[in-house]
Amino acid sequence: MGGGWAMIHYTCDLCGRVISRFEKRYRVLIFVEARPADRDDDDDSPDSSEDWLFDEDEEEVEDDPLNRDFTLDLCGQCANLYVRDPLRVRLPKKP
Repeated sequence: MGGGWAMIHYTCDLCGRVISRFEKRYRVLIFVEARPADRDDDDDSPDSSEDWLFDEDEEEVEDDPLNRDFTLDLCGQCANLYVRDPLRVRLPKKP
Protein backbone atom coordinates (compact mmCIF):
# COMPACT_ATOMS: atom_id res chain seq x y z
CA MET A 1 0.00 0.00 0.00
CA GLY A 2 1.88 3.20 0.78
CA GLY A 3 5.39 1.79 1.25
CA GLY A 4 5.51 3.48 4.65
CA TRP A 5 7.87 2.60 7.42
CA ALA A 6 6.92 -0.12 9.83
CA MET A 7 7.20 1.15 13.39
CA ILE A 8 9.14 -1.29 15.55
CA HIS A 9 8.33 -1.09 19.21
CA TYR A 10 9.47 -3.04 22.24
CA THR A 11 7.55 -3.95 25.35
CA CYS A 12 9.18 -4.81 28.67
CA ASP A 13 8.72 -8.54 29.23
CA LEU A 14 8.44 -8.07 33.00
CA CYS A 15 6.20 -5.05 33.54
CA GLY A 16 4.54 -4.80 30.12
CA ARG A 17 5.38 -1.13 29.60
CA VAL A 18 6.18 0.04 26.06
CA ILE A 19 9.86 0.98 25.81
CA SER A 20 10.29 4.24 23.94
CA ARG A 21 12.75 4.27 21.05
CA PHE A 22 14.53 7.10 22.90
CA GLU A 23 15.29 5.09 26.05
CA LYS A 24 17.66 2.23 26.66
CA ARG A 25 16.33 -1.27 26.21
CA TYR A 26 18.06 -4.12 28.02
CA ARG A 27 18.25 -7.54 26.40
CA VAL A 28 18.55 -10.66 28.56
CA LEU A 29 19.55 -13.95 26.95
CA ILE A 30 18.82 -17.15 28.86
CA PHE A 31 20.01 -20.57 27.74
CA VAL A 32 18.77 -23.81 29.26
CA GLU A 33 21.04 -26.60 28.13
CA ALA A 34 21.36 -30.22 29.20
CA ARG A 35 24.84 -31.34 30.22
CA PRO A 36 26.13 -34.89 30.59
CA ALA A 37 26.10 -35.93 34.23
CA ASP A 38 29.79 -36.88 34.18
CA ARG A 39 31.01 -33.62 32.61
CA ASP A 40 32.96 -31.33 34.89
CA ASP A 41 32.37 -27.80 33.55
CA ASP A 42 35.13 -26.48 35.79
CA ASP A 43 37.74 -28.46 33.87
CA ASP A 44 38.98 -26.07 31.15
CA SER A 45 41.80 -28.27 29.91
CA PRO A 46 41.74 -28.69 26.12
CA ASP A 47 41.80 -32.48 26.37
CA SER A 48 38.61 -32.71 28.40
CA SER A 49 36.63 -30.39 26.12
CA GLU A 50 37.80 -32.13 22.94
CA ASP A 51 36.93 -35.53 24.37
CA TRP A 52 33.45 -34.29 25.16
CA LEU A 53 32.94 -33.00 21.60
CA PHE A 54 33.10 -36.55 20.30
CA ASP A 55 31.28 -38.14 23.19
CA GLU A 56 28.53 -40.56 22.22
CA ASP A 57 26.22 -38.84 24.73
CA GLU A 58 26.39 -35.60 22.71
CA GLU A 59 23.38 -36.47 20.54
CA GLU A 60 21.31 -37.36 23.61
CA VAL A 61 22.17 -34.01 25.20
CA GLU A 62 21.47 -32.01 22.02
CA ASP A 63 18.05 -33.63 21.61
CA ASP A 64 16.97 -32.96 25.18
CA PRO A 65 13.43 -31.51 25.11
CA LEU A 66 14.29 -28.98 27.82
CA ASN A 67 17.02 -27.27 25.74
CA ARG A 68 15.71 -23.77 25.13
CA ASP A 69 16.82 -20.22 24.71
CA PHE A 70 14.87 -17.15 25.73
CA THR A 71 15.31 -13.49 24.92
CA LEU A 72 13.79 -10.86 27.19
CA ASP A 73 13.57 -7.15 26.53
CA LEU A 74 13.52 -5.11 29.73
CA CYS A 75 13.02 -1.45 30.57
CA GLY A 76 15.65 0.19 32.78
CA GLN A 77 13.70 -0.24 36.01
CA CYS A 78 13.04 -3.94 35.45
CA ALA A 79 16.63 -4.54 34.27
CA ASN A 80 17.85 -3.03 37.55
CA LEU A 81 15.61 -5.41 39.49
CA TYR A 82 16.61 -8.34 37.30
CA VAL A 83 20.35 -7.97 37.81
CA ARG A 84 19.84 -7.78 41.59
CA ASP A 85 17.67 -10.90 41.70
CA PRO A 86 17.55 -12.81 38.37
CA LEU A 87 15.45 -15.67 39.72
CA ARG A 88 13.12 -13.29 41.56
CA VAL A 89 13.33 -15.22 44.80
CA ARG A 90 14.24 -12.34 47.13
CA LEU A 91 12.23 -9.48 45.67
CA PRO A 92 8.43 -9.38 45.69
CA LYS A 93 6.97 -10.75 42.48
CA LYS A 94 4.74 -8.54 40.38
CA PRO A 95 1.22 -9.90 39.92
